[in-house]
Amino acid sequence: MDSPYIWSFRVDYSPLSFTTEYMKLSMNRRSTLELETTLSTSLDQVNYFKLTGLDPELMTVFDEAEVEVAENKLLQFNNGKRDFKVVINSGFKAPGIYRDTLFAEVDGYHSAQLVLDLEIDADPIEWELDPEQYNFSMSMIAEVIVDNSPMTNENSYVAAVINKEIRGIGQVQEVGAVHLLYMNVHGDTTEMNEGVTFRYWDAVTGIEYDAHTENNITFVPDQEQKLCYF
Repeated sequence: MDSPYIWSFRVDYSPLSFTTEYMKLSMNRRSTLELETTLSTSLDQVNYFKLTGLDPELMTVFDEAEVEVAENKLLQFNNGKRDFKVVINSGFKAPGIYRDTLFAEVDGYHSAQLVLDLEIDADPIEWELDPEQYNFSMSMIAEVIVDNSPMTNENSYVAAVINKEIRGIGQVQEVGAVHLLYMNVHGDTTEMNEGVTFRYWDAVTGIEYDAHTENNITFVPDQEQKLCYF
């Protein structure tokens, strides 16, 4: 009886690995963001590699000596690793969500990847509010729903409006497993029970929208409105 064949193989195996394989980043237009990563190899016989996927309009990579790394340049490991600084310059790119992937390649093996999801926000909206003009305030805690999903973008804004004037500005913040909006709404006693309306500014699109609450909100000085829903 013939002996059985025994196969041993690995699928998409790479001896290379970045410190992290995925990063989600947020930045404004015309700004710069720096991050650090280390590329390591698990095989002693792998001494050389190259970086590919560099987007010259968005990403510049520097080695430990602050020397810019060129696309496809052959690089050598130092004791099984290399440290890199990645500089991201949003320049004049339009606001939006971008994905870029930095590859580390070595002959004969699958490449390692560092995936960057980059949110470039629009220039912040210039809502004007001077709380010192008003004698009273009302605090609010709310969950904001945008396109049927909870608002999680901490760079977007919600504004409270009374008598066509901005009376409060807030951003969501992560609280446990949810994101909640905390905001103080300012006014005077003469505006007791005045209706409060809301505006929403999306940092990714740079567009201002009307926001609507499930229940009518009125201004009541020194009162706390808990868990309102937009």
